[in-house]
Formats: sequence, structure tokens, C-alpha cells
Amino acid sequence: MKTYKKIILTLAWILFYFHFFILKFSGSQVFKFIILALLLYFLPNLWKRVQQEKFAQKLATQTPTFLDLLSLTLQSGQTLEQALSHLTNHPKNELENIIHDEMKTLHYGESLDQILQTLHQKIPSTSFGNLIRSIRQARTLGVSLAQTLEVQSDLIRTRRRQRAEELARTAAIKISLPLVLFIFPALLILYLGPGILMLLS
Repeated sequence: MKTYKKIILTLAWILFYFHFFILKFSGSQVFKFIILALLLYFLPNLWKRVQQEKFAQKLATQTPTFLDLLSLTLQSGQTLEQALSHLTNHPKNELENIIHDEMKTLHYGESLDQILQTLHQKIPSTSFGNLIRSIRQARTLGVSLAQTLEVQSDLIRTRRRQRAEELARTAAIKISLPLVLFIFPALLILYLGPGILMLLS
């Protein structure tokens, strides 16, 4: 991305010099050119940030279900490595795809702790990050992983429910501005317009 920005800036300066000093374009045309160069400079970062946020939200919605399945698999007597490998053997979503790709490195001598650290860095989801930290702490302290995952799943669902309730409470405030600016004036014109026309006539 940094190389892309350097290329854009270099081309922008070359074109600006060519248009302004050689072709002698007008000020408005130069202004439009500057606006276009700024858009080309900032749009890739903006698009990348939006895509990352969408990806993180998608992973956050997939995490609770994966936690439930992982907890049930652990309760059946499998180890964490076996449970992760079993659940991601046939990936069905983005989260399972990422974990499946990382679990392949077990065959190349990488430890599970290293895999968990890599997953923590690769998956841009706060809920999944909390999950990884809880798993590593449970492995260190010897706590039951199944119970830890159940608690994490409940916490994630509780946070999502609280977030939805918060958005529902603020929806009325967000709707009030369009109502005042657009709908109320139209209603006033609709109700008062005929009376005003009759008075004027």
C-alpha cells in the first residue's frame, strides 16, 4: 500500500506539472485535478478499512457458533488440537477456513501455542481475540477448556445483545433529524398549503 501511494503521488505531481506549466490549464481544471489526485490517494485506504470492518463483523457473528461446537467436541473427550482439526476439516465459513489453514502447520512442527498466537494476529475480531487469550490462560492454569469456551460464548452473545439494544435505543435520535428536515416540512406544506392558497385567492 505504501508503494501504491508513492506511485500515485509521483504520477500526480508529473501530471500536475504537465497540465499547469505546459498546457496552462485554468485554475478550475487544476482544482479538479487536485481533487481527483486526493481521491486516488485516500480511497484505497478507505476501501481497505471498510472491507476489514466487514470481515471482522462477519467473523464476530461466526465465533459463538464455533465456540459451541468446539466446547461440545472437547466434552466428547478430544484434545484441543483434535477438536480444532476435526471442526475445520471441511470449512464452511471464513473463520473455519482461517483456522484450517493454520492447523496445517502442525504437520510442519509448529506448536499449538504458536498457531493460537498467529490466529490472534490474523483474525481482526475482538471476540475471537478474547477467545484465544482465554484458551491460552486455561491451558496455562489447567482449567477446563470446555467450561471456558461456554463462558466465552455466553459473554459474546450477551455483548451482541447489549449492542443491539443500544443501537435500538439510539435509533429514535438518529431518525429525528431526517424527520425534522424532510418529512415535517412536506407535511406542513400538504396540510397548510390549501388553506394558504384559499386565503391568497
